[in-house]
Amino acid sequence: MVLVGSASFNMLVVTGVSILAAWEVKKIEAFGAFVVTAIFSCFAYVWFFVVLCVSTPGFIDFWEAVITLSLYFILILFVYVTEKVSWSGKEHNDLEDEDNNRVRICRHTLIQLAH
Repeated sequence: MVLVGSASFNMLVVTGVSILAAWEVKKIEAFGAFVVTAIFSCFAYVWFFVVLCVSTPGFIDFWEAVITLSLYFILILFVYVTEKVSWSGKEHNDLEDEDNNRVRICRHTLIQLAH
């Protein structure tokens, strides 16, 4: 139960304190990865409940541990794929190029306004 309590603390308290510590509005750059991680986090609580209370109450079988560990690597794979190709189908590098172009346009506009 200590592991479940630690996971709950990390998920809820650390996230809440981090949000309170931010003084300005923050933008999530990798929204796809955020969504995948949020879905896996919610599923983790359901999986912990099934393993600890339904399947074998108070005991974790080897197969449950293997599935739990494999879900971690599946999460990493999903986040990697999500980061590599965005939801719009553009490559991640293309999105960075678009952001760099926007920055160049803004700088160019500011330079023109200054003169």
